[in-house]
Amino acid sequence: MTGGKIFISYRREDTSGESGRLKDKLEQVFGQENIFYDVETLEAGLNFDESIAKALGESKVLLAMIGPHWLKVSDSKGVLRIQKPDDWVRSEISEALRRNLRVIPVLVNGADMPEQADLPEDLRELSLKHAQELSSSRWNYDVSELVRVLKKLVIPQPIPQSVRPNPIPSANSAIDWTIQSSDWATKYRAWWGRNYKWVLGVIVAIFLIQACEDLLYGGF
Repeated sequence: MTGGKIFISYRREDTSGESGRLKDKLEQVFGQENIFYDVETLEAGLNFDESIAKALGESKVLLAMIGPHWLKVSDSKGVLRIQKPDDWVRSEISEALRRNLRVIPVLVNGADMPEQADLPEDLRELSLKHAQELSSSRWNYDVSELVRVLKKLVIPQPIPQSVRPNPIPSANSAIDWTIQSSDWATKYRAWWGRNYKWVLGVIVAIFLIQACEDLLYGGF
């Protein structure tokens, strides 16, 4: 396994929200510097085409985020963007395939895998790739399965302990505290059941001694 970046390819009109959410999770595991996400990664004024080529050259894997509208998004003239040679998503995936990067189709929210007939020639290999599903109803599980695969390709870079946020008490912590409190109360009741006569005897003795002192010295 060698180092490298994870390139996230997506259409803003299709999977922008899910892609951003996935990016945040992957940054926690692999480090922000190892995730290429064009909106936040590219600096203003840079050549987009050259920057994409550079990022792919530093990447080990490309995640092709495919939602229900991935094939259907069109330009202002009604031409399907996936069929246009200058479409950025098409260019990103095509270049990744040409470079023999690991390309993982990520099917979001019930999207179907594109068929070869629906893809331009330079993307038809994509339809042969095994896909990973991401569903809102089982998001955490699906993301963990994707991360498990990515860890075989990219070295994880966990967040240093010094910059990790303080953990928020979980429901389990509250349950543990309740159990401990319950155990303490049970032990206290058991102790009282064994020793309450002695305690009461000591209290009565103290009162009797005090009463005797009052009688003996009360007149002086």
